[in-house]
Amino acid sequence: MRHGFRFDCSRVNLSLLETTKGELSEPWAGPLVVYCRNGLSMDSNKVDRNITLSDFRSFLDICKVYGAGSGSMLKGNMLFELEITNANLFWSVIHRNSGGTAAKGVEVSCKGDMTVLGLRKYRDTNVAVNHPIWDAIRPHGGLRNDWGSSSSSQNLPRCSFRWKRPWPRCGMPDSGYTGRYGTGKMFGRVLVVREDMKDIKPKQIEAIVNFFSQDASPKINKEKNERLSKLSGEEARIEQNKMMAELVSRSKFERFFEKFKIEKIKGGYTSWAGETVPEATDGDSDDDSWTRVARQLDNGGWL
Repeated sequence: MRHGFRFDCSRVNLSLLETTKGELSEPWAGPLVVYCRNGLSMDSNKVDRNITLSDFRSFLDICKVYGAGSGSMLKGNMLFELEITNANLFWSVIHRNSGGTAAKGVEVSCKGDMTVLGLRKYRDTNVAVNHPIWDAIRPHGGLRNDWGSSSSSQNLPRCSFRWKRPWPRCGMPDSGYTGRYGTGKMFGRVLVVREDMKDIKPKQIEAIVNFFSQDASPKINKEKNERLSKLSGEEARIEQNKMMAELVSRSKFERFFEKFKIEKIKGGYTSWAGETVPEATDGDSDDDSWTRVARQLDNGGWL
């Protein structure tokens, strides 16, 4: 669509084909690949015919912001009418995306990122204040709900999540792309931010992921089979809340974090020496927050 990014086209775009180094057959399993109507062009002189990542982000912003409610333009096929009545709208959104401050988030790489692009599993990233993750529809809702994906990918879990005071409402990307304990689920790239827009670090996410995969998940799986299998309704809900409060809490994570950090340092990763647990925020108690996170992961089938 455009060869440059920013309102003045001062930065050259990479197409999706270039970004993936042509390896579109790899199991990216999450990010949606979109082509322009006339298809990809292998001619370097026609790179502007490829849809770029920034183009797609701006397009999503238009669909999310304009119309009678969130996502209404996607559902109502109103884009053609909008283009006629407000031809400069797309460029205004591009201009809006070019500025503003950013929060520090973390991207958890999928298999394609690691095997083809050689990216680290946990990477810090700047997340613009107008990124769709900040106003996503039901960001803390069901992890398997339909979010406008194509029919061929609707069976994949949602892979962009938002933290709320201050713990993650997200799945367990323990290996970057495949769930453990026989789930066999494929995960795409995961973006994690704090809802209060404070910084979160890759090592903090790595520690939380390992806390759930090594400590919390095995215990939850064992306990729920023993304590919940014969219960139902309100009785099961009460017992589940009690179980989660016993097994998952900030204090338990803090103890795990210190042990995990010591193991990392002993393994030669000296950069862990100054790492700390994520900063807490005002609001709900930390233990209550942890309990809600674990319960949601369990309800979504991630644990």
